[in-house]
Parts: sequence; C-alpha cells; structure tokens
Amino acid sequence: MPLQSITELPKDEAYKIALSLGSNKAKAFGRFKDFKNYYPRRIETEKWLYNLFIKLGGEPETEHPLYFVLEKSDFLYKWFSKGNS
Repeated sequence: MPLQSITELPKDEAYKIALSLGSNKAKAFGRFKDFKNYYPRRIETEKWLYNLFIKLGGEPETEHPLYFVLEKSDFLYKWFSKGNS
C-alpha cells in the first residue's frame, strides 16, 4: 500500500524494515538508524495527533496518520539540501 505508516505494521516487522531503511545514506532515512529511540516517539506523536484531532471535532479514519508540513519550513529546506535530496 503506498504511503502506509510504518507504525501500522506489527512492531517486529516495523523494526525489520527500519533496519533496511537505516542503511540508506539519504538524510530522510536517518531516523531509521536509531529506530529504537525514534519508534516510541513516533507512536507518542501519533497518539497526540489522533487525540487532538478528535478533541477538535475530527473523526479519524486511522490511529496512524500520515502527517506533513503544509507551509514553508526553513528547517526542512536546509535539512533536505535545499530540496535536492
């Protein structure tokens, strides 16, 4: 399934995929090199987003949303080598 959140997978499968992604040299995959620390933070972020969405009147279709930056982000622009990575 395209754009499936890694947290929708069983934990052991997510770690297996993260191990393979962590070997990629692209900056965007850096979080997978330290997945044991990234994964719990990602789960907590998703819970926060889910609960806030409900609090604001939303009716979520999933507990594991895909989330994006919709506006300009100087941090991300620099982090992704000015959009070239």
